[in-house]
Amino acid sequence: MAKAFLEILENAGYYVGMYCSAYYLTNFFDSSVKDNYTMWVAHYGVSKPSYTGTYDIWQYSSNGSVAGINHRCDMNYCYKEDFPETIKNAGLNGFAKTSDATESPKKSIDELAKEVLENKWGTGEERRTRLTEAGYNYNEVQAIVNEMVKEKEEVQAKETKTIELAIDSKKFKGTITEE
Repeated sequence: MAKAFLEILENAGYYVGMYCSAYYLTNFFDSSVKDNYTMWVAHYGVSKPSYTGTYDIWQYSSNGSVAGINHRCDMNYCYKEDFPETIKNAGLNGFAKTSDATESPKKSIDELAKEVLENKWGTGEERRTRLTEAGYNYNEVQAIVNEMVKEKEEVQAKETKTIELAIDSKKFKGTITEE
């Protein structure tokens, strides 16, 4: 359900991320959410979150103080260079796209997916940012990438079989490929 909600917001033109505890993020979300959206993990009283995946923000305390504010404040570390610039350049959250991002995409989704598999667009959040800033729909491209990877794995699983044989008490092990 969270993924569907994130996609609705993203398709409406917003930069989307997920905020939750390290425990919840580790145990209740799969890679389709964790690998495709900004993660903001909350985990207090530790030197680093127990969540081992990629995250852009870590909320490490709810007991902070800030001059001029008369109550406790959440305290966070942000590891992403510049969220506002990324959002503005991509034309999200009501901002107009920059001139570079307004040009029509020149490549098909299949071409982009092949380039992603060749590591030409980076990984994780870098890939999302670069594709979005170039005017492409990251979710559409990533869906094709995921399909291509799955198809390749299925073909490899069908084509390759490991065999072991013994001839004159000598053991041989190898793979065969169906043709």
